[in-house]
Amino acid sequence: ETKDPPTDRWHLDLEMDLFKAGVLFSVPFDDEKGVVTLSVRRSYYDLLLPAFTNDITLAYTDYQARVSYRLSDCVRGRFVALGAVDEVTTREVETADGSGTSSTTLGLGFHRLNLAFDFDLSPDLTLTTSALWEYDYINNRRVAAGDSPIDVSTDGTASQLLAYLTWKPAKGYEVESGLDVLYLDYAADLSIPAAPALGD
Repeated sequence: ETKDPPTDRWHLDLEMDLFKAGVLFSVPFDDEKGVVTLSVRRSYYDLLLPAFTNDITLAYTDYQARVSYRLSDCVRGRFVALGAVDEVTTREVETADGSGTSSTTLGLGFHRLNLAFDFDLSPDLTLTTSALWEYDYINNRRVAAGDSPIDVSTDGTASQLLAYLTWKPAKGYEVESGLDVLYLDYAADLSIPAAPALGD
């Protein structure tokens, strides 16, 4: 669970090192009832590695957008969109039997949307409801010299509805009970070159 920056002023964070750069920006709105937060982070391995080798490429990117809003003293809502995309490629790597070279590309990522509300039913009792949708994928391709490529990929979606009560009867004590409904829909594809036919 991600958290909001301060809601009483705009906020900017910049991050940079030898391998990646990132930025986070947030701003409150409607008399500080709500806050919008945007962030993104990007590696630049794909810019640095060619100075040392052309045999490997590596890159990743992640992002987040979040809106939180206090609808009343007892009701709070939030919407979050986040995801990541990663990729690594190796080129002209010698095969195990020494008969040639191969190249491999692996890409994976996800994109997620989440809408949630908190309802304070009493000072000690809170109802939380949440709806989530997510798309995930993995793609893998291997190409050997003189052969057709081998492709392996999986992708799919996850949908979730969540509702639970949180009861705090005393300091240091917390009880949660609720309902969690999850639906998964995933598929896989495999493409492998067929061996040549034997005989006539």
